[in-house]
Amino acid sequence: MEEMLSKRNQRDAFNHFSMKKNGRGVDGMQISELEDYWKINHEQIEADLLAGNYQLGIVKSYEMIDGRGKRRVICSLNAIDRFVARLLAQKLRRYMEPEFCENSFAYQEGKGVAAAVEKACQYINEGYTIVAEMDIESYFDKIYRKYLNHVQKSVFDGAITEGQLKRLKNELQQWVVPEEDTVCIYYLASSKYAGKEQIGTVLKSTNNI
Repeated sequence: MEEMLSKRNQRDAFNHFSMKKNGRGVDGMQISELEDYWKINHEQIEADLLAGNYQLGIVKSYEMIDGRGKRRVICSLNAIDRFVARLLAQKLRRYMEPEFCENSFAYQEGKGVAAAVEKACQYINEGYTIVAEMDIESYFDKIYRKYLNHVQKSVFDGAITEGQLKRLKNELQQWVVPEEDTVCIYYLASSKYAGKEQIGTVLKSTNNI
């Protein structure tokens, strides 16, 4: 949490928003007003985050229907909650990006459609002619939500105790199919993880995560 609230991380977040359109959050605050608001109120907000008392403000949700008729709920946050979410995302990215598959292009900064097309052209030029497309239907919706909630809470709590970790691992052992599933537990320290424990199938490389 201290790293998330570091001055460097805050500056990176402000730089990110400075390149965005000057839109408004659902609370009416413009992005251009965010930095001045933070200067006045950051001490209380940081104290709430460190104490685990931070509460989201107004959240506006609405349904979007895609071309296949699938409904998806979209949530819009107020300006300060977007900033806090950005602080958290930047911190997590420093830990997790090195573990992502090299050929994963979605939702990663510095990557995207153009980079994916460039990679595809490279494979074509190397003589590859077959493309296999796979999609796991509603993958995120089928993740066991109890553990997603636990991860969310543990991030904002800053840490979990040895007892909580032991109980979590015991419960995971009941759900994991050793021949099919892999759960990686990272012990974080500074900007890199200090250790890693795997439950289930032990991966030789984590590039598939």
